[in-house]
Order: sequence, then structure tokens, then C-alpha cells
Amino acid sequence: MEVIDNAINDDELKIIQEIMLGKAFPWFFNNTTIDPDTVSGVNDFQFTHIFYSTVDGCGYNESNYFNILKPIIKKLECRVLIRAKANLRTVAPEKDMIAGWHRDYETNKTQTAIFYVNSNNGYTIFKESKEKVKSVENRLVVFPTNLEHCGVSCTDNNQRVVINFNFIGQEL
Repeated sequence: MEVIDNAINDDELKIIQEIMLGKAFPWFFNNTTIDPDTVSGVNDFQFTHIFYSTVDGCGYNESNYFNILKPIIKKLECRVLIRAKANLRTVAPEKDMIAGWHRDYETNKTQTAIFYVNSNNGYTIFKESKEKVKSVENRLVVFPTNLEHCGVSCTDNNQRVVINFNFIGQEL
């Protein structure tokens, strides 16, 4: 696992924040955070935005906002992008509320990166190591996609916004 602070320059970060934290960015409601077949309570929801996703060997879908991610993708030295998805969790009613343990994919051939858009007291925690990565704006954490982890909501801000990347990097 690698944690990179100040991942992109301040101007690039400002553009991402102004767009994603602004009033016109299209967020889509999901009534669960992890498993679409299991709702685990009234607080198990989030808003998402799919920037990029592959479509079962038939191409890809790309949002109109995809270009704002290019500085992060460049930083990742991404060879093949599989998915880029933003998650917005609203303020939690209690501290340390987890979103649910999960692996983005069950393969060790890909990587996951989480880019923290805003600072708050939420964090990402890894199940095996118990390591916590705090939500600090412009921080990027990169790890193998098959590592079990979960997001933890914040209580000190009205939203916790991250961008999740699944990709194949330069090194396999």
C-alpha cells in the first residue's frame, strides 16, 4: 500500500473540488453502499457518479466530467483504466460508521486507488492490517484490488467525497 499526499497540484485539485462539491454536479442515489441486494439499515446509502466503466468487452462508458480526472490518472501511471467512480457519503449520525467490508475485485492483477476530494474525520480502513488512511484532501492511496477494506463516514462535515479507481498500472 502506498499513500501519496499532495497527489496533484493545487490548481488541478481546485477544479475537481469546485465541480464535484458544487451544486450542479450529477450525483446518483444508491440505496446501499456495497451490496445492491442487501440494505443494512436506514443509513446504508450513498451517492455515486460513474466517471468511467468498461462494458463487458464491448467498449466503455465515460461521463461528461471524465477529463477532470486526467491529472490523477497520470499520477497513477495507469496503463488500463477499468473503472473510475466517485462516492459521496453524507454526515453520519454516529462516529466510525463503516460502509461494509469489500474487495473491489477478486483478482491480484489490478490495483485500486482512492483519491480524497475533501478533508474530514472519515477514513478508509483495511481489514487484515487494521491500517487507517484518514480522509485528507488531495491524498491518494494505492493498493492491490483484492485487499479487503471499507470506507468510514464522517461526523464533522456534511459530506465525505472520494474517487475510486480500478486499473492496471505500469507494473504487473
